[in-house]
Amino acid sequence: MPDWHETDAFWEDFYPVMFHDGRWEAARSEVDGILSLSGIEPGARILDVCCGPGRHSLELARRGHVVTGIDRTASYIVEARDRASQAGLDLDLRVGDVRALSETTSYDAAISIYSSIGYFDDVKERSFLAKVYGCIRYPGVFVLDTVGKEIVISGFKEQNTEEISEGLVLEENRKAAPDWSWIENRWTLTCGDVFKAGTWRTRLYSGPEISAALQDVGFASVELFGDWLGSEYDDQARRLIVIARK
Repeated sequence: MPDWHETDAFWEDFYPVMFHDGRWEAARSEVDGILSLSGIEPGARILDVCCGPGRHSLELARRGHVVTGIDRTASYIVEARDRASQAGLDLDLRVGDVRALSETTSYDAAISIYSSIGYFDDVKERSFLAKVYGCIRYPGVFVLDTVGKEIVISGFKEQNTEEISEGLVLEENRKAAPDWSWIENRWTLTCGDVFKAGTWRTRLYSGPEISAALQDVGFASVELFGDWLGSEYDDQARRLIVIARK
């Protein structure tokens, strides 16, 4: 039986949660932060790992970067290509499994935005990070954005209900490992008579843990930030943003 992240149904059913209008609107300021914190040069070749429907790939291309986006969900790549065509943007958008990355020193930078880490076991996770490292030429940079363990512990709630948009309601039921090594969340999405449910589980990384994992695969330095403005990372941070350099 495939893991939750290997089924298109999950990503398609919960698209309205992950890629609602507010998320698209945030892409511009998030790309501002990506470029500011990383120092990525104009016209850089950038790999967007787990690019989804292209929120950041498209914005980076608008700013003159040479962008390759990869995602396993075919419908996301179809949408990203359609949006690129409508905007007159030239991007390389591919359906693929990030665990199969094989290019070597092809990019000036790689990004992985919006919690696209922690899906795999330790061996596969290390292999994934090593492949990302191998894709980046010296002295390139990897920008990673997720929710850190410290943030989850500080604000943990077993249950939460949120109206995503008018009439669209998400109910969350969470549980975590005793040592906070992982979190599991059952999502229930309702809109009128339409009902969808799915469960996902991801590994949680603390700041020191993700720093160690990235240095273990070869990155020379790792900086941590708590938001796209460069605030300090602590348990009151909004996100765990990682800048790893070769």
